[in-house]
Amino acid sequence: ACLNVRSGQKSLTVFLIDLDDFQVINDRYGNAGGNIVLEEIADLLHSLIKDKGCIARYGDDEFVVALPGQEDRYVLQQVKYLTDQIRQLEITIRSPQGREKVQITASIGMVYCEPNAPVSNATMVLEHADNQMYSVKNNSKDGFSYIVLNAIPQKVSQAVDEKPADIALPEISPH
Repeated sequence: ACLNVRSGQKSLTVFLIDLDDFQVINDRYGNAGGNIVLEEIADLLHSLIKDKGCIARYGDDEFVVALPGQEDRYVLQQVKYLTDQIRQLEITIRSPQGREKVQITASIGMVYCEPNAPVSNATMVLEHADNQMYSVKNNSKDGFSYIVLNAIPQKVSQAVDEKPADIALPEISPH
């Protein structure tokens, strides 16, 4: 995917998704409860992304989504929609008290690489996404921050932290 960006063939959008306060869920419901949350998030991501990109679990409570060929005008809608869908997800976990509904939020770092952007490798892109995700974590959680890697060398668009609006946005598009 990075080669396609460098050669000007396609753009690349990468989301690094970290589940907020996931350790609290593991502490309260055990690893089995945490696994249910991870499975529900993975199912949600698969339902939204379908065959438009790839999804991977990246760490304990982190996921990476890579979407090649997205148009820049759609990526902000996509990350807002994704953040909103995670927040609205109600997950049922069994506990000693019975079934409990759990809600979770996510801090998402996004990198949009324009075609011809100076992208050297996947590690570089993930580092940018990680930095954006941590800017959300360190501020308020439950939101996203993004950066645009432009085709003009040494030009990087201003990163922006945002809280998604409570509006329904369209499904992630194949554009």
